[in-house]
Amino acid sequence: MTISADNVTQNKVWTDAEFMALPKDGHRYELVVGCVRALNSGSNH
Repeated sequence: MTISADNVTQNKVWTDAEFMALPKDGHRYELVVGCVRALNSGSNH
């Protein structure tokens, strides 16, 4: 299964292993009660 920033909003329960397999692509994610949320990476001040 390919995991990308485009499909993290799907309604599925993610396991720790799936979450840890997310690519290191510069996006930030959090796992909350089995759901992955993409975070705003913010900006440099």
